Amino acid sequence: MTYISVLLVFQACIYDKSTEPNAGNITVQVINPTSYELQGQIFDDGAAQVTECGICWSNKKNPTIHNSKMKGEIQATFSLKLTGFEIGSLNYFRTYAINRHGISYGEEKALATTAVDVEGNEYNSVEIEGVRWMTDNLKTTKFNDGTPITNLWDATKDLHAPYYTWWNGQDDFKNKYGAFYTIEVIKSGKICPKGWRIPTIPEAEALKKFGDKFIGNYNGKNQLFVSNADDKAKLTKTYDYQDFALVGSGYLYMENLGYRDFRLSNYSGQIWVYRDTSAGILLMESNRIEIYQNQDSREGLFLPCRCVKE
Repeated sequence: MTYISVLLVFQACIYDKSTEPNAGNITVQVINPTSYELQGQIFDDGAAQVTECGICWSNKKNPTIHNSKMKGEIQATFSLKLTGFEIGSLNYFRTYAINRHGISYGEEKALATTAVDVEGNEYNSVEIEGVRWMTDNLKTTKFNDGTPITNLWDATKDLHAPYYTWWNGQDDFKNKYGAFYTIEVIKSGKICPKGWRIPTIPEAEALKKFGDKFIGNYNGKNQLFVSNADDKAKLTKTYDYQDFALVGSGYLYMENLGYRDFRLSNYSGQIWVYRDTSAGILLMESNRIEIYQNQDSREGLFLPCRCVKE
C-alpha cells in the first residue's frame, strides 16, 4: 500500500494568556485510506496547568470534545494515530487543550482519507470552493463495478464505445498523466470510486472563477496548473489549493480506429466534466482556464479525468 506524506499547518487561535490554554498547530504526517497520523501542539498553558489535550474530529464542521476525540500526552508536542475511518471519507479536525479556566481549540482543518478505486489506486484530494477535488488524474482500467474497460489497442468496434489508453499506448506514463478515456466512459457514470463522481460543468465554472483570481494577481500565472509531472512533484506548496495542480498532458484524437494522433502538450491540461447528459472539457494552461461545453460529438477524443466527492 502506498502512503502519502503531506504537510498541513493549522494556524493557532489567539486566546487570553490569563485564562484558557492556547491550542496550536497540527502537522499531518501520514494519510492513508482509513487512518491519519497527526502531531498536535500546545503553544502555552494559559493561567493554569493543562489537564487534558488532544485532537477532536467529526464529519461535520466545528468539531468539539463532545464529538469524537483522542487524548494526547500533555506536552508541547504530541502525536496520535487515528484509525477506523471510511475510505475516501471527509472529516474535520481541531486540537484542543483544557485547564481549570476552560478549553481552547485550534483552527479547524478539513481532511479526507485517500480515495481508492476498484484496482487499488489511491488518490489524495483538496477542497476548493466547497468542492473536494482529486489531486491526480484517474488511473483505473475498470469501471467501479469491476467490469474491464476495453484498451484502445484491443478495440475492434467503432469509436462509439468506452475505451481507455495510456499516453502513446504505454503504461509507463500511468503515474504521470493517468489514463485517457473516451466520452462513453464518462457517460457511463461508473468510472469514479464509490462516493465520488465526475465534476459537473457548474463545479468547473466555480473552479475557473477561483483560479482566474490568481491569474489576475500573480503576473498572469495560473496557480492551478503545472506544465509537467516533475514540476508538480517539486512544487513548493504554500496553500492547500496548489495540491490540485493539473498537469499538462495533452490529448489523443482519433478520426477512426486506424488513425491515432497523440498530442502530448506541456502547455495545456484537459479533463472531462459533465452536465446532465452533456459532456464538457475543462482546459488549463499557464495563463488561462477555459470550459468548453456541448462536446458530445467528440467520440474520437481521449482525455484524462478527475473525480469530486459526492
